[in-house]
Amino acid sequence: MVKLKNGINFSYNYDDLIGELEAEVEEGLLQPNEIIQVKRKELNGIEYRPIADYFYNHEKMVSITETNEHDSDDEKSEMNRLRLNYLANKDSLESMTVSDALEEMIEYNRII
Repeated sequence: MVKLKNGINFSYNYDDLIGELEAEVEEGLLQPNEIIQVKRKELNGIEYRPIADYFYNHEKMVSITETNEHDSDDEKSEMNRLRLNYLANKDSLESMTVSDALEEMIEYNRII
């Protein structure tokens, strides 16, 4: 739990997101010093905006969402869904390293 500027104690359950990000590092899909883009969640009355999700860096997002003629219709549909979700959030994303994102999530990680 962390005390915010306004004196409120704050915690957030990051268990799933920490697990996902750590798994991607362990699998070699991400490096600790690699830049990712985080989506933050607005909470009423709280100045801290917790990380709600993350995307790879822009170049990687463009690359992984490209489709070709060998992809199945389901794969094309999934890549299109991912691309549209990324583009819808792109302007509000914050860039940070994987290690910084993990550090922040671990600091705030508590079950409310």
